[in-house]
Amino acid sequence: MTPRILRTFLGWDRPALPSAAEILVAHHAATVGIDMRSSLLAVPGGRAGRRLLELLLDEADRIGKPLIPPARIVTMGRLPDLLYSSSQPLAGPAEARRAFARALEEVDPRDLSRVFANRPESATGWLALAEVMETLQRQLGGEGWTFAEVAAAPGTGIPRGDKARWQVLAGIQARYLHLLAHAGRVDRDQARKEALQAGRLQASGEIWLVGVVELPGLVARMLRALPGPVRSLIHAPEEHAARFDDLGCVLAEGWQDVHLPLDDDNIHVAGRPLEQTDTVADILRGFAARYSAEEIVIGVPDGELIPYLERSLSAVRIPHRRAAGTPMGESGPFLLLKAVADYLDGRHFASLALLLRHPDLQFPDRPPTGRIPAGALELLDRYHADHLPVGMGRGRPVVSRHGEAMQSLLAGLDEFLHLDRLAGEKPVSAWMPCLLDLLVSVYGTEHLHRGHPHGRHILEACAHIKDKAAALSGVPSVLDSAMPAHEAIRHLLAELRQVEIPPDPEQEAVQFLGWLELPLDDAPAVILTGFNEPHIPKVVTADPFLPGALRTFLGLVDDRRRYARDVYLLAALLQSRREVHLIAGRRSAAGDPLRPSRLLFAAGDDVAARRILRHLDRPVGGVVLPGRGSPETGESLFRSPPEEKIKGQRAPESISVTAFKAFLADPYRFALERLLKLERLDDTAREMDALHFGNLAHDVLHRFGQSDVVHDPDVRKLRGALDDLLDTRVRECFGARAAPAVGVQREQLRSRLRAFAAWHAGWLEEGWRVAAVEVSSGEGVPFEVDGTDILLRGRIDRIDHHAASGRWALLDYKTSEKADPPEKMHRRGPRGARTWQDLQLPLYRHLLAGIPGPDGSPLVPAAEQGMVDLGYVLLPRTLADTGASMASWTEEDLDVADETARQVVRLLRKGVFLFDPDAVGRTRFREDPLAALLGHLELPRMDDDENEDAE
Repeated sequence: MTPRILRTFLGWDRPALPSAAEILVAHHAATVGIDMRSSLLAVPGGRAGRRLLELLLDEADRIGKPLIPPARIVTMGRLPDLLYSSSQPLAGPAEARRAFARALEEVDPRDLSRVFANRPESATGWLALAEVMETLQRQLGGEGWTFAEVAAAPGTGIPRGDKARWQVLAGIQARYLHLLAHAGRVDRDQARKEALQAGRLQASGEIWLVGVVELPGLVARMLRALPGPVRSLIHAPEEHAARFDDLGCVLAEGWQDVHLPLDDDNIHVAGRPLEQTDTVADILRGFAARYSAEEIVIGVPDGELIPYLERSLSAVRIPHRRAAGTPMGESGPFLLLKAVADYLDGRHFASLALLLRHPDLQFPDRPPTGRIPAGALELLDRYHADHLPVGMGRGRPVVSRHGEAMQSLLAGLDEFLHLDRLAGEKPVSAWMPCLLDLLVSVYGTEHLHRGHPHGRHILEACAHIKDKAAALSGVPSVLDSAMPAHEAIRHLLAELRQVEIPPDPEQEAVQFLGWLELPLDDAPAVILTGFNEPHIPKVVTADPFLPGALRTFLGLVDDRRRYARDVYLLAALLQSRREVHLIAGRRSAAGDPLRPSRLLFAAGDDVAARRILRHLDRPVGGVVLPGRGSPETGESLFRSPPEEKIKGQRAPESISVTAFKAFLADPYRFALERLLKLERLDDTAREMDALHFGNLAHDVLHRFGQSDVVHDPDVRKLRGALDDLLDTRVRECFGARAAPAVGVQREQLRSRLRAFAAWHAGWLEEGWRVAAVEVSSGEGVPFEVDGTDILLRGRIDRIDHHAASGRWALLDYKTSEKADPPEKMHRRGPRGARTWQDLQLPLYRHLLAGIPGPDGSPLVPAAEQGMVDLGYVLLPRTLADTGASMASWTEEDLDVADETARQVVRLLRKGVFLFDPDAVGRTRFREDPLAALLGHLELPRMDDDENEDAE
């Protein structure tokens, strides 16, 4: 009697699929052709199935006979459901998750707390728990277990006290199955188990398992119970038959002590991901002309490496692509829906900024409403720089120079994306048409072509979204529930996370493959990156419900079985390819240390010890930066900053008195900032910087100077007034929901203002009175330089007058951390040879001529302009240092200051600004936005790994 399960060993001196194709064609060949219609072929993955069909056609062509292809080539995940007929439709993934979510919501909170610490407060939270439950259902159901059977089984390895938790889980599963039945659906694993137990399994023709090395227990039992033949093609020589079960799956005990034939010359140790990609490039260069691009595959078990590999190979012009395709989570439509959901969920500024920065969200130049301003992103950043907003609710009052434009932007965005249709709550199924309409509003007017990669990716992504939306639209009402739009969007996105967009067709390209795809590829040259734990072998015991001992008892995949599978796969890879290179990283992109794969040490003790030392001691090489120039790209045409000189376009007609400090510090930086108008503009700040903090203090003190209490010596009244002015200005600037850091800084400023109030009261008692605050020189005051005037512009924070002495004080508020006096801030150098580094206070003297008093005449009469004191009002962190700090410059000192100002004007008129490395070094500061333009681009040291190890 012919056995129902037949094993055929293909050997492993060549790749698996070409050998399998030969066996299949030979088995089905007849006199007139090759008829495979009666056979069902099962492979581990879809890519292997497509490649197998190509090879079958090639083999048929080689022997000169026509091929009638198999009835089906399916993945192992699809095969079991072709072996029986179910009386009810199988629940789809979306329906299963919705059923689990509803079942969890109905559990008594006290019982639920035995399973999950926190009860969710949103539909998205329930969905997350439902995904956990579905994963547990698939793991246990794949072996034929129910939750109740696990809870009741004696000696299962369940930790003490966990019985009660499993009983709750059993109740949730029972409710889940009841909800599915009520909806007219049946769980997939339940249907398979019932078909097996009832003997309702059937298969038309032969089933061929091609390269299948592991199966869930329930599926294995189904295959063994079939009446028809099952044939397994095993990629290994027959001498290893004892290491495989009857279906061709690896036996864990057969591979634990196997020594792998690794060539130490092909084992590479690299540092961080960037260095791994450099090693890949080195290996590719070493291949020279031995292999074409399509004969090389790069294994990428760690997805973190893919962006690094793509950038590195693009830089040296090596064509490449992800064989599995691009994850939906990286597509424009997916990210747009995610950004909309995040924005609708509270309308926070950060989510608004992310939404507006979406590359596919391009507003028309003249929308029908005419209310979306041009330069929306610049407007957004400037608004953020002024107000550090948290929320952007529709009703939030905006008191700002950008307020009207921001309100217009928000209204225009709502209209453009039809966000008004996404208000309220509806069942998930009812939201799907609205979400598709949203995509149409963005992509419906674009001319997208499948022949163009960008257009094809968007069309493919939208098609996948439409399919998943249709699945959610069809969820039975008993499984559906009402929720806000942003929760419905997240339900849709959850269905799309595992979807891949197929890669663009490429005649010749190096393919990126996952670890499990490599063994069934037939490229002769393999480079396997990320050869580290926990990727190879993959750790499976870190499960809160299924620890290692319980997994082993229940027959689930455990660490032993996963190690055996990966040892076999690597052994087959090494035996069947011409070259296999393994690259183990030492650190992740975040700098965390990585352990090399245990498979590197599947060797004798001496060899394993040598490889451990090599991994620990191997020096880390340098990095070739893309665009820097290389043998492949040639000399870079990019000219590295800084430029040697900047030329001004025309001599300035006016200049601010505060600009002299910037010029004296570094004329080159002055040209970048003041003439070329370069500035940092982004939305990364989460607290007020020093300038913003100082501006807030100036605003409060300006209003204080105009208030009725400014000349009241009562400290309590002064402090009360300043408190009120501060709170009012913070509300105006930052809204009712200021960022937490702003609240802290407000209180810090309040302390400084209260110290200021005490000083101000004493100042009043000395006879001083505030004559003017925040007074401007208007268009400017003429300042003669070599017979030609330039206008000096400026604003004086405060001008005080002492009636008894007739003196005037020109004061500038300073909120710096330290209480540095004017002399220290304006001049430096040894006594007798001090040079001016700031001219603000000395030049205030010249502004007086342009500052009118209440009657239009000069505020400070010409006759009294020689009776002027210059100084700061300090509001430093150390409150005891609060108060006036006056300069003691002589007339000779001030004349030198004026001449220094004239020399600056002369240089400005020449209009040439030379780069001075010494000046740049003096003006550098942390996170300098101009650092790269000033030649201070810093790269991470390649010996950082060693430094971290030494800590």
